[in-house]
Amino acid sequence: MEMRLRSASKKMKAANSDLSPNHGSEQQHATHTTGRGQKRGRENEIENEENSNQRPEVHNHVPENLMALLVDDWENITSKKCLVALPADYSANEILTAYFEEEKHKYRLGSAEAYLFLDAVTGCKDYFEKCVGRILLYTFERQQYAEFRKLLEEGKGCKLRGEMAKLTKWLGKNSNRFFTAEYEKASPQYAEKAVEE
Repeated sequence: MEMRLRSASKKMKAANSDLSPNHGSEQQHATHTTGRGQKRGRENEIENEENSNQRPEVHNHVPENLMALLVDDWENITSKKCLVALPADYSANEILTAYFEEEKHKYRLGSAEAYLFLDAVTGCKDYFEKCVGRILLYTFERQQYAEFRKLLEEGKGCKLRGEMAKLTKWLGKNSNRFFTAEYEKASPQYAEKAVEE
């Protein structure tokens, strides 16, 4: 998965513009017309308050320099209709691996904190892999990513076939080393049991 961190974490811009879980709720409180008449806005307000109390809140400070990069990224992609060249210099996986390698010394090996740190980094990697094409990229970028991903998958298929051909050739040369020509007759009990299953 090739992409720049700034391209992958675009949702942080929107999240930091208003960290409130009720952001935009003013529009949700408007009256709605139903088949039987108008529903009062305050009924929706009560429902939304109950739902918002159940949602966990996450507040994360974004450093100024990163925020500036995210704003520039937003302007370049949404306003100027520019794209980041793919493949990026560093994938999200490489960035998170570098972070893990640089920070892991701060945790005692085998401690609960070390496992939590590992789980957090692994979770971020999984999240990027699953969500990049659907929610982390701006709509304008998604077609580019889909085309790149398709080429990447086709390339992986070609590379995999090439590697499998090399493996088969190598196994052919080393077959005496890994395969046996000595077989033993199976016992009647084993043969009967194997046939039953």
